[in-house]
Amino acid sequence: MSNYSELYSNLSESIENFITTVNSQKLEKLVTDKWTVKDELCHIVFWHRYYAQNYSALAKGEKPIVFTSKGGSTRNQEGVDSLKNKSRDELIDMLRIGQKELYESIVVKKVPEMNYTNRRKYKTEDFLDEIIRHINGHAKKILK
Repeated sequence: MSNYSELYSNLSESIENFITTVNSQKLEKLVTDKWTVKDELCHIVFWHRYYAQNYSALAKGEKPIVFTSKGGSTRNQEGVDSLKNKSRDELIDMLRIGQKELYESIVVKKVPEMNYTNRRKYKTEDFLDEIIRHINGHAKKILK
């Protein structure tokens, strides 16, 4: 088993870097042909909250809500749309709350794996590595 504390710390650093990046930009700035900086923020918040809910359920010995795979872009747009009415500060608060929930489940309770779609399970260390890459990728995209 990897050091969950170290991986969680790396994730926290990625989250804070992402927040700094978002805060350095106008929310209306187009990042892709369809998404703005705010959409990117909504996307990261949506998934982070979902991961936190899943890990929290597993930490309590409950069955998490797992999305059936429906194609990433469809689910991604639904997630963005579900949070569009939130302010930047509300979204950042939601992201940090999700991060605290992940700490409890991963570092304190040491949940060893999770699944967030019906396709496969991820070892926590692999999952954290993937999420760190994902968040860092979106931060780089915003800065372009």
